[in-house]
Amino acid sequence: PMKFEITSFVTPYGINLDLGQDGVTYSMDLTDFSPILKGNKYMLMDRGGQWQEEMDISFWFIVGKPPRDVVDINQIWRVDRRSYTNIIADDSFEPRDVSFDPSATMFKIRSTISGHGQEGEFIPRDHYIDVDGGNDEFVWQVWKTECPDNPVYPQGGTWIYERAGWCPGMETNTEHSDITSLVTPGTTANLDYGMYSASGSSNYIVNNQLVQYSDPNHTLDASLIDVVSPNNNIEHGRLNSICDNPTVVNRYTGATTLTSLTITYWVNDVANPGVFTRTGSVDFM
Repeated sequence: PMKFEITSFVTPYGINLDLGQDGVTYSMDLTDFSPILKGNKYMLMDRGGQWQEEMDISFWFIVGKPPRDVVDINQIWRVDRRSYTNIIADDSFEPRDVSFDPSATMFKIRSTISGHGQEGEFIPRDHYIDVDGGNDEFVWQVWKTECPDNPVYPQGGTWIYERAGWCPGMETNTEHSDITSLVTPGTTANLDYGMYSASGSSNYIVNNQLVQYSDPNHTLDASLIDVVSPNNNIEHGRLNSICDNPTVVNRYTGATTLTSLTITYWVNDVANPGVFTRTGSVDFM
């Protein structure tokens, strides 16, 4: 059996850290993991976080039709912590043939990678996903720049410094690589993860997962997925409180291209709403 990592979240650094009586609450979208969030499951927290602040975790199962059904999710390789030399030499996370469900039509790789060791933690490096050899189709820099803007503050120690994919008190970055155009349902393809160079004590915790989906469930559909401001959620704590210039995040979830979007909103208890219209093409997801 394969252990699934459903999130990587580094606990905040202590020393004068005060989370208050009620603590702080982060929320994350775990829809990709719906095939495994069923029945009796054994869950654990590891890599040291279990010895830090008390964690109260709940799962909200929201009724409704998703943008697309999750057909399956798999760990391509076991989640592991390995040195850069092991990764570059393919002693770990070696090229691997992966089968694709014949009933799925859309495919994505979720890559959650955090760098550690003095040079691995504080130096950005390029990592990649390759499909069936040749040129590397997906290359990205594992780096997180928001550490000094962390809404859980002040923390102790070096919490303000930018790091390779993570910050104390924040979720690790996840890269989403859409490989739909590169693979065929019902067949296999060779997938490879790697990096080009590093040095010193650089080592990385690596998690790569294959998510397989159905066709979109809606022809024309849009959703409001977040209100950045005004908002009192901890994720947006550095951007609030405000009383003007609201910021919202929309996601388009229809199969046909979106060309315009109208947002209707109310301020306090006014009778007549305000209207904001956005124009321009937006594709699925």
